[in-house]
Amino acid sequence: MSYDIDMRKLAMTVEYDIPFFQGTPTYCLQLVEVEQSINMTYNVAPIFQRALGGNGLRDLQGIPGFMAEPRLRVAVADMMHPDNYSIYQSMNPVNGWGTWRGAYWVLETLLEWCIKHPDARIDIW
Repeated sequence: MSYDIDMRKLAMTVEYDIPFFQGTPTYCLQLVEVEQSINMTYNVAPIFQRALGGNGLRDLQGIPGFMAEPRLRVAVADMMHPDNYSIYQSMNPVNGWGTWRGAYWVLETLLEWCIKHPDARIDIW
């Protein structure tokens, strides 16, 4: 299993009625554009939780890039701090699926996306 992480921006909202059903409400369809997309194994979830705190990546779900950026900056800096190298390295999954360097790359990439698309929302599923 893995995290699928997207940066999504609302492209348009379309309201419509279905005329052949009487008494039906107006439906609203929101179309989104996926600006960026990345994937990472769940095996590194403890690394994300240590770097980001709380529930790790899950806490970023649905928030815009400009709100996630400060938190990601702190996480990326924490992971690259020399005093933390051995801590993160010891968190590498024993099954070999994922590494702290891969988790770092995901957070660094997500930070770049947040800077590039501050109004886009993070979607994690």
